[in-house]
Amino acid sequence: MKRCFAASLTTTAQKVVNCEYNQRVRIDLLWLNNASSSSDSFTIYHVKAGDTPADSNTLAYQTALNGKRTTQFEGPIYLEPGDTLQALCVTATRVNIHVYCMVSSDDLN
Repeated sequence: MKRCFAASLTTTAQKVVNCEYNQRVRIDLLWLNNASSSSDSFTIYHVKAGDTPADSNTLAYQTALNGKRTTQFEGPIYLEPGDTLQALCVTATRVNIHVYCMVSSDDLN
């Protein structure tokens, strides 16, 4: 397991993990922290290939995270070729996300 992504979330859904068409990804841990002293909330989506972030593919919806606090989500979450994990927060750059996963390349032919 390695950290495959780390960033500050924005107010629009951004791709956190992008599963390429010759890969499969197993996400074992999502670690989120609120670096500010004010509360905020975040949303996480598991978006299938060809879809867009929506209520129907939400893993965590407007989940509150108090200031200077951390939370974790344990997997596994499996991404198939073309899938993405996307996330956003209410106030830009308050919430940071770290994703720990395993990536495997497959011969899909």
